[in-house]
Amino acid sequence: MAILVLVLVLGRSRTAGKVLVILVLVFALCIPYLSYTYGLTHRIFCWATSGGLSLYWMASPYDGDLGEWHLPTEVLRNPRLAANHGDFFKSIASLSPVEQDCALKTKALENIRNHPGKFLENWIANVGRLVLGYPFPDRKHNMGTLLTIIPGMFVAVFSVLAAYPTCVGRHRIPGEVWILMLFGLLAFLASSVLSAYPRLLLPILPVLITWWMVVLGRLIRIEVATSSYL
Repeated sequence: MAILVLVLVLGRSRTAGKVLVILVLVFALCIPYLSYTYGLTHRIFCWATSGGLSLYWMASPYDGDLGEWHLPTEVLRNPRLAANHGDFFKSIASLSPVEQDCALKTKALENIRNHPGKFLENWIANVGRLVLGYPFPDRKHNMGTLLTIIPGMFVAVFSVLAAYPTCVGRHRIPGEVWILMLFGLLAFLASSVLSAYPRLLLPILPVLITWWMVVLGRLIRIEVATSSYL
């Protein structure tokens, strides 16, 4: 996928070749870990077995659930969760981690097909959690919530304000920056479909800041009016 995006954006340019080398080197560093997980799971490109649980909660069709993540052990301690999810988690408790991951993904996809509107609602709430740290229906919010909401508001506002000049002046943005922006967008979208926390936005922040600086430096001119203009 990464190579496809690279080819579409830069074609056969020198920049594309440099970035391609970087991608190959980065992937090579992942080979030992992927070999280790393959030895445990016999699955190619197995990065983790937690994706099924995150997708399951995102696809929950029940009232009161907004896609927020919960530990399996929390299900039986929380009466509301136990009523809706207890039987299913009991049915997969004896499975191996890989089998549990598959069962959770299967159930999640079934819920998405049967309740697409609820999944959309959960996704919108999840974007809010990713950027603002809100909402978490089962969590009591306090003043500490402002520590995530206020910075998240700046991220959201700066991104919205930068979108228009980016579209208008897209030909003045270097290809390397487009690559960063596309990968940042893909990372954001991938994070948004699984139960998210604000910390998942941190790896994308350097990309966002680079984008904002390019917009300010290349596409926007800010002038201070003197008294003669007033």
